[in-house]
Order: sequence, then C-alpha cells, then structure tokens
Amino acid sequence: MFTLSWQPPYDWSWMLGFLAARAVDGVETVGEGFYARSLVVGEHRGLISVSPHLPTHTVQVSVSAGLLPVAPACLAKVFASV
Repeated sequence: MFTLSWQPPYDWSWMLGFLAARAVDGVETVGEGFYARSLVVGEHRGLISVSPHLPTHTVQVSVSAGLLPVAPACLAKVFASV
C-alpha cells in the first residue's frame, strides 16, 4: 500500500459520485469511500484501488501483485488525478 498527499479543498464525495456515474462495467468499481479499476501498463495487468483519508489529506493506494513491477507508473497516474 502507498500513501499520497493531496491539497485541500478537494470534494471527494462529489468526485466519487462523478466516477460512479461514469464507471465502466467490468473495468471500474466505486463503493463507499473507494474507487478501483483494472489497469494495464505494458505487459503488466492488475487492480488499483484508491481510498481517501480525509483527516490527513491523503489517499491510500493499493496495487495488486501484477502491477507491483510498474507501481511508480501506476502511482503517477493516480497522482495526476488527485
């Protein structure tokens, strides 16, 4: 698991609702307080999950084993979105 910081204000509730309304079946999932999606980076495939932790202005990012060799590229994609 990785932790990334974000700069407030950021309306996570709105963002998760936005993503949920546009989630692609079989690719993305949005639940109470998290966003997850399948991801392919080169020949590596797996799942990435992002959960905001509001009190510390951070997001917890989980990367499945298949994406660990390319975790920096995955984190860069997440960080660009936060």
